[in-house]
Amino acid sequence: MPQLYDLENATLEELSHYRGASMESLVPEAINRRLSAVMTSAGRTMNFVSNEIPKQFKLNLRSSYDLEQTLKRVNYVNTRQITVPILTGMSTTYQSLAKTLIAAVNHLSNLEEETLEPAEKIINILFGSPDEIRGQFEFPEFAAVKRQYDEMVKCRTALAGCFDQKSHRTYANFGDVFESNTDVREVETSIHELNALTDKINLDKLRKHIRSLEDAASDLVKVINTKQEYNPSAFMAAKLTELMFNAAEQVEFLGAVLTYRQGINATFTELRSVIEKKLR
Repeated sequence: MPQLYDLENATLEELSHYRGASMESLVPEAINRRLSAVMTSAGRTMNFVSNEIPKQFKLNLRSSYDLEQTLKRVNYVNTRQITVPILTGMSTTYQSLAKTLIAAVNHLSNLEEETLEPAEKIINILFGSPDEIRGQFEFPEFAAVKRQYDEMVKCRTALAGCFDQKSHRTYANFGDVFESNTDVREVETSIHELNALTDKINLDKLRKHIRSLEDAASDLVKVINTKQEYNPSAFMAAKLTELMFNAAEQVEFLGAVLTYRQGINATFTELRSVIEKKLR
């Protein structure tokens, strides 16, 4: 648990004990301090991810007809012991990982409309109305963003399950990551689908919206800390901390999924080259 003097620079993980916690027993100064710390840390997290999001680009995985034909002629018994590259710590098959990433991208395709826009809408309403921030109105956007967050957690858990966090291995036997020789072609098809879905997300627009939410949160923190009439109710402070956690963690997940998408493209390309050389 971070000390009070560390709150300004605390990470979201360090502030997790503030998430949705009751603030009924706290004095206004403590509520403000807790809320400001969460909103500032969430903004910092979103800023980091927005800076890391690549500019709009496409990943084109070329099909390998020659390898496909070679694998049709070779028995799986002979290929399953070939050592092939994998993403660091990967503990599942390539097809399972590709399908898990597809599910994650399908969820994140709604990030702007279902999370960023409603979160910014609430913050702007509160910024413009001291009465609202001191009140206890249950804005429907709180629940809407929470539903999206809950779905993201399912995707995040599934993705984490594709890796052994304690492993640093970058190679595995072919038989450990492909259930048959024809799986190579199926994985290639899945990666093409993953790339097509990701390319539909307007990353440049998404980056701007992330920064817009970060700026709105920063502006609200400033008025909370400088104007007494903006002292939030314990209810609204708790709701805002939960909202910012939910939004920031989904933005973090976006960054992770984009990284894994690049990783599976690069590693699978290397893998095909390795197999072609070993089956010559």
